Amino acid sequence: MIRGGGWLLVCALLVALPAASGAEDSAGDAGARRCLGCHATLHDTRHLIADRYRESIHGDLDCLQCHDGARIAAIDAVHRAATAGATAAAPAIIAALRAKSRFPDALAACQGCHPGPFAAVRQGVHGQALLGDGNADAPFCTDCHQEIHYLRPVAEVASSVARGHVIETCAACHANRTLASRARLNAAVVESYQAHFHGKKYTLGGAETPTCAVCHGHHAIAPVAAPGGLATPAVKVALCARCHDGATPEFAAAFTHTPVDLEHNPVAAVARLVLTTLVAVTIALLSLHIALDLYAEARARRRPPRAPHIRAGLSWERYQRLPRQVERMDLHARIQHGVLLFAIVYLMASGLALKFPEQPFAKLWIGLWRGVENAGHLHRFAAVILICVVVYHLLYLAVLRRRGRLSLSMVPRKADAALLVANLRYLSGRSEQPPYFAKYTYYQKLDYWLVASVALVMIATGLMYWFPTAAARLLPAAAAEWIWGVAYTLHSTEAVLVLFFSFVWHFYNVHLKSRVFPMSWVWLDGKMALDDLLDEHPATFDALVQANDGEGSRADHDAPHGRGPR
Repeated sequence: MIRGGGWLLVCALLVALPAASGAEDSAGDAGARRCLGCHATLHDTRHLIADRYRESIHGDLDCLQCHDGARIAAIDAVHRAATAGATAAAPAIIAALRAKSRFPDALAACQGCHPGPFAAVRQGVHGQALLGDGNADAPFCTDCHQEIHYLRPVAEVASSVARGHVIETCAACHANRTLASRARLNAAVVESYQAHFHGKKYTLGGAETPTCAVCHGHHAIAPVAAPGGLATPAVKVALCARCHDGATPEFAAAFTHTPVDLEHNPVAAVARLVLTTLVAVTIALLSLHIALDLYAEARARRRPPRAPHIRAGLSWERYQRLPRQVERMDLHARIQHGVLLFAIVYLMASGLALKFPEQPFAKLWIGLWRGVENAGHLHRFAAVILICVVVYHLLYLAVLRRRGRLSLSMVPRKADAALLVANLRYLSGRSEQPPYFAKYTYYQKLDYWLVASVALVMIATGLMYWFPTAAARLLPAAAAEWIWGVAYTLHSTEAVLVLFFSFVWHFYNVHLKSRVFPMSWVWLDGKMALDDLLDEHPATFDALVQANDGEGSRADHDAPHGRGPR
């Protein structure tokens, strides 16, 4: 074991080795090797990884180009030997930097190679806070450009100030509530950015999304509230206009770093709470309904099967005279359904990652669309398809009305509430009598009206964010900020509801029940089997019997609910 001054001898030998290694080394490389001879062997905070240092942007510099030779020489005899002949550098700025670092000389040395950026930082809000106000919390060169001994070029992906890391670098201070409180800064600035479309797209790797540096600058960052700062309307409008043609003061003022909470934006915060709760409760209730239906299916499997004509209370001859299939959807309805399915699938697929950008699957999923910009193009294309199918459907209804064929059987009625209660009693096993449904059940009406209303809301709010400058001109300035917040909440939260509604609730009721599993063909050929009509729409079945043989409905001699279990 080497004791006492033995370490000094070893370090002195290591320092001397680079000098004898060859005259081909540059002066900077020789100086760095002289220091790395010891610092690469240490196992504490003074440890340096030699290879990483040499690969860094400063790898060809002599350590004494940044570290003041006089300060280094004062450490001990080994350092005095290593810095023999070095000149002392003591610019006046070093005194101001002592509160920031144990190595103020190294911080001050940045101006030697980077005089322009260094002067800009000194004039900016960070430099003024540190050098003018003595605020040691204020960032300086090495707080943003990390790690200083392994610094990578700004253009490289690995750089701490590269596009992919700049938000994280700024967040180190601006998302730190302790530092923000001491400096009287908005502690929610990063959170609000990440919750905005800009932040969500950035998280997913958006190449066209503005970052902190795009709006606020790099080195000469001006205080937001200062004359000419971002709080100045004309400055902010010009900044927004770089990406949003036709930006107005109203548009620029609507987008700030204020979070959506009860203190800053109470209307949007309450709307988010109400909608989120409503969606959660709706999903829970519909899931319970599905569970009850599965319970009823399990009970039905234990019953002995009965022939359809017996279940219908008809003679075999009367039952055979009925058509084997009945039309449920004409060609136009099937086309609308197919196009709507296409639009919903692609809207959900392209927008899901933007709703949950922080989730592990999001970046992988967005990669399937070759980036968030491509996903956005697809999302807007699917939105156009949705608009077209809504227009198609409205024209379809208008034509049916003109021809006197528009049925109002899809309109909710008081009887639906009674049928809901009757069905819940049947599904839960408290009754053996299935409900006497007509052409459309209450859950089919729910399908139609929920999708129709959500589609209109999604179109309206989606157009707001697709054409934000045009929308800003139409919105009242006093309410614009909370309207934008509510619009985003509606658009994203209702998308989750549609996702559940379409691919869980609707799919189960239409395709996954045992009588039609694995799929109902109605959406393709428009026809429903007579047996299925009897089970699902007994009132319509009775009307068909009456129309087919003129003998009157089975209800003339049997009660509507006397059919018994399916």
